[in-house]
Amino acid sequence: MPNKIFTALCATVLLASCGKKMSGDDPLPETFKPSVIIGSQNLVVYAFDPSTGSKNWEYPLYSNLRSSPLLFNGNLYLANIGGKIDKVDPKRGKLISSITLSGFLSATPVGDGSTIYELSDNGSLYAISATNDAILWHYDTNVPAAQSSSPAISGNNVVFGCANGKVYAVDKSAGTLVWTYDAGGGIFSSSPCVSGNTIYIGSQNGYMYALNTDGSLKWRFQTGDKIESSPISYAGNILFGSDDYKLYCVDSITGLQRWAYTTKERVISSPYAYAQVIYFGSYDDSLYAVRIHDGSRKWAFPTGGTVKSSPLVYGGLVYFGSFDKYFYALDTANGYIHWAQNINGSIECSPMVDDLSGKSFNSAISGMQQ
Repeated sequence: MPNKIFTALCATVLLASCGKKMSGDDPLPETFKPSVIIGSQNLVVYAFDPSTGSKNWEYPLYSNLRSSPLLFNGNLYLANIGGKIDKVDPKRGKLISSITLSGFLSATPVGDGSTIYELSDNGSLYAISATNDAILWHYDTNVPAAQSSSPAISGNNVVFGCANGKVYAVDKSAGTLVWTYDAGGGIFSSSPCVSGNTIYIGSQNGYMYALNTDGSLKWRFQTGDKIESSPISYAGNILFGSDDYKLYCVDSITGLQRWAYTTKERVISSPYAYAQVIYFGSYDDSLYAVRIHDGSRKWAFPTGGTVKSSPLVYGGLVYFGSFDKYFYALDTANGYIHWAQNINGSIECSPMVDDLSGKSFNSAISGMQQ
């Protein structure tokens, strides 16, 4: 009898255990890689692994991306010529929201505090909440902004140039005009660079202007043709390209030329400075690396098309796009190809890197470099 009772108890326990469901495995945590992000005329934005060139994700934008991607407060902003800014998850390449503005958007937006500032090609400057996408204010110049001109932050103001030959400073909180500088003609398609108490911006009248923060002229420097390249400030120098085929290095205080490097075509690409070397592209289809101290060439890399895209250096590699439809990663030491991806579209915009730290590594298309 005891054996029968024991057997019955075991059977009861076994049946009870069989009736219970096993706990499911917890989902594996998502893992992410750093990304170098670029768009092209094929209406798709790509994120590649900066080291290997393998694709992390792609995002169908359905519109051409001329502006550079902006990483701000953990979100990726893509301002496109369709008149929209798509806010995208930079880790997954998924749409979060879309902000519709008036006019084409070829300018690179800039973020400050909790606000995104974007200049439409119709000459309207918008302040957009990065929290809820609401348009906080917009300022109308009533004239078109030059294509590819991007706003920059100067103290409490947002500064930008327009096609009427004027530079504007608008209060970044109130959206009211603070001052204008009238160059007396010429189109401002170059984006301003703000360094200390000086604003540097080039004009299609051939002059590079240095303005004080009250809008008064500090100096101007004349080149032989239009300036469409955005300037950068580096080691006491202002560096920028011109349609006269040259990259210029000008003293930031005096406005006097230190040197000029001559290519075989227009230099619209904005330069990038890293470790005493200046990188820039030319319409002669090449990317150049020249030394800051004397403008001598370190190396040049020929592509199969126009290099309008502004380069970016990260992790010992220089990234840029070409009209030959390739996105390149070159070794900064010698200009050799580390990897290249054919993305089936001519590349006008400039790259940025998200290294997952929250910091954005930007090209100098908007006059800023980090």
